[in-house]
Amino acid sequence: MENNSSGSITTTHSPFEDAWQESTFQSNDPEAFAWMGEEDVFVNAPYVFGNKPSSSGTTIKYGSETTKAKGPNSSASTISIAPYHRLIIKGTLHYSKLVATYTLTFAGEYTKTEKQIKGKFIQTTPESHTGSMTMKPITAD
Repeated sequence: MENNSSGSITTTHSPFEDAWQESTFQSNDPEAFAWMGEEDVFVNAPYVFGNKPSSSGTTIKYGSETTKAKGPNSSASTISIAPYHRLIIKGTLHYSKLVATYTLTFAGEYTKTEKQIKGKFIQTTPESHTGSMTMKPITAD
């Protein structure tokens, strides 16, 4: 962004506003996503912290559809640009991919019939970012 005026201007930017998180369940079992009927089923979503798998405490809808959502931890910042200066922002967002095997056991509410489903849970999520901000005088080229 350039400030071609004689006064300072303030701008707000969100460098990673397009960050996304994607989750999907896969299974070779033909009944994996049909057995539970019309009800939505939510399961604990795993995550890895320091190379150790854990339960995140959040739930995710179990199903055959891939869900894509705005990534967590997006942020905005405000900066003042000096007169006749150019603000240059460069950044790279790094994603991580988690692949975990799962076993779900469904039990019929009235029949108590049980069905075990095995498969893979795959989640891609923003992990870290690197970047720089520089302010340079605007010069005639």
